[in-house]
Amino acid sequence: MLIGRLPFWNIPLVKNPSFHGRARELGILGEHLEYRRDEDHNPLVACLYGLGGVGKTQIAAQYAYISHKQYDAVLWVSAETSQKLADSYGSLAHGLGIAADSVQNSDQLRDIVRRWLFTASKRDGKSVKWLLIFDNVDNVKLLERYWPSACAGAIIITSRSPDIARYYASGKGSLHVEPFSLAEAQDFITDTGSLQYNRSEGSTQQEKASAARQICQAVDNLPLALAMIKGHVGTCGMTLSRFLELHPDFDRKALFQGSLKAVDPGSYQKTINSTWTAAVTTGSPSADRKARTLMQMLAFLDGDGVPISLFAAKSSEDMLLDGPDVLEEMPGLIGLLENPFPKEFDMESAIATLLQASLISRNPENDRISCHRLVRAAIARSMDSEHKTRTFNRILFHLNSSFPRQLDGEPMHEAWKSCEELSSQVTALLEAFLWYGDELGCPMLLCEIATRAAWFLMERGQFSTSMSISKSALAICDKALECGVHPGYSSWFVRDMSSYLYNVQATVNYELRCPDNSLALHEKIQAIRETNKRPGNAEDEKWIAAARGNVAVSLLAEDRLAEALHILEEMIKREDLKGNLDHYLNNMCLCLRLMHRFDEAMDYCRLATDAIEKLRGPQSVQMAFLLFQLGSIYMIRGPDTQLSKAFDAFERCLGLQRLLRPRHPYTAFTLHKISIVKWPLGIVDDRNHCM
Repeated sequence: MLIGRLPFWNIPLVKNPSFHGRARELGILGEHLEYRRDEDHNPLVACLYGLGGVGKTQIAAQYAYISHKQYDAVLWVSAETSQKLADSYGSLAHGLGIAADSVQNSDQLRDIVRRWLFTASKRDGKSVKWLLIFDNVDNVKLLERYWPSACAGAIIITSRSPDIARYYASGKGSLHVEPFSLAEAQDFITDTGSLQYNRSEGSTQQEKASAARQICQAVDNLPLALAMIKGHVGTCGMTLSRFLELHPDFDRKALFQGSLKAVDPGSYQKTINSTWTAAVTTGSPSADRKARTLMQMLAFLDGDGVPISLFAAKSSEDMLLDGPDVLEEMPGLIGLLENPFPKEFDMESAIATLLQASLISRNPENDRISCHRLVRAAIARSMDSEHKTRTFNRILFHLNSSFPRQLDGEPMHEAWKSCEELSSQVTALLEAFLWYGDELGCPMLLCEIATRAAWFLMERGQFSTSMSISKSALAICDKALECGVHPGYSSWFVRDMSSYLYNVQATVNYELRCPDNSLALHEKIQAIRETNKRPGNAEDEKWIAAARGNVAVSLLAEDRLAEALHILEEMIKREDLKGNLDHYLNNMCLCLRLMHRFDEAMDYCRLATDAIEKLRGPQSVQMAFLLFQLGSIYMIRGPDTQLSKAFDAFERCLGLQRLLRPRHPYTAFTLHKISIVKWPLGIVDDRNHCM
């Protein structure tokens, strides 16, 4: 048996002068692969696994460079495909000088290398110490034919798959490589060495740090993306701040257009696109198809986590509820309503495929799957316009059936938990529309779902987010009406949807004590609904009246009490608005209190109490509002007996507020009222009155 040409080295990457950090990973590799004579002659195996672009290959190469003196032979094998494995083993056989040039059969060359690895590590006297690196392993079956057997040596595997890591390595030998921490990422991108912008003037350290932080957060600290940006910045001799000025949307555009490449000769010469879009290529064709479908749907959703339940099988009726009102004009509707994962096994199979490619991660505690934002952007860009639109609309029908509905204008408090789980998906879809709106048309169903999400956020006191969502959805409605293109939806539907979105904005303005804005918006809503009214339609009449009732609320805020009282008296008498009777009675109580008609206000408080207990229950936000009104009436009346009742009412109000919406501004306002009342009563214990 030939000894081979030693020492031998075939690492295809030159040593990376910009290699940064990873001390933990290198330390574990060094400790785990430390050469020792194993009586069983088993190779020492370590596997680096994780998301594409996270730096697995760079770590393996760096370890080879810093530890090469420990080995007589350092052998690099490209293991992505059977062809690359065969070519790599052929090159090793000829490069080591253990196969004659005349031997060209790939199976023969493979067996020659395997025999050499076995024999060289078992030689009497001085055995050969070798390190074998299998780079980019995606298939266990492919690798088995090339795996060294019963021999002593060291092996490093790089792979996206956690299953491959578990199969070949155990304990500390299985290393999950994650993106940099924010601190590591900032150190990496600002550690410019001789790069020109390090010598540039006019950029303060604070500006550099701020720009670095913004860039790192935009790419979620992914090493490949940071290396591309760092290389580009260094080559062009610009500051990070200047880079952001020139490429404000770099995380959506420049990184994927090939204009930014990692210029460092020691880095991967791959674009961001090629790192992920071809990753789902293993397993059965049907599994791949479902995995691709899931990945494409995730591309538009919240990268921090998507409930797996969102993709569960839904009925067509649920998916269409509050959806298109002209079904025959909705292109490809039947296909959009088909669930790509009709069985739980289909979903689990798709998830497993993506987990093996490290494209997603799964949190077993809340059963959510998450995906790096650059992966999502790359997948979205890989789809043509037709595919984007079909995928986007499919998501909307799934989300429409899952997101709780606001029935007849009633509060959504009982559904807050479900709303909270899904509202971030609405925000993500609206953000995706900003990027791909020219391709996606006017997704009216997104506006319908956004209305519910915005209302929920308003109820929770998250006013700025609620306003942002409603404005984004209104822009879609305005675009649809302007261009006259809203397939599946009538113009009436689009205008009606606009009125609901304006209602969210009006309510937010009311809550923020901007009565001028809220009144103008409520009057606009009433005008839209009157213009949009269909002849003889009782439902339209009902919602016009509801809009008029909201005008009364804004009139209260503007101290136009007589006008408000007249409208509220009308609302209380309407049979079609009995579902919101407690709302109008509560506001009657408020109006009469502001008019100093306290006895009448107390009468309406009693009526409101009965209505709330019947319609909402005693532990409801409406009851908290009523208790606040009751406390205010007692507080204004003033004698100690009344103050005591005021304190009791505010205490009960606070208990409900803390239970139902602890962070809402009204909770703090209730505390303020308690602090005013308690001092005249001689109450000094604050333990129960802290936020």
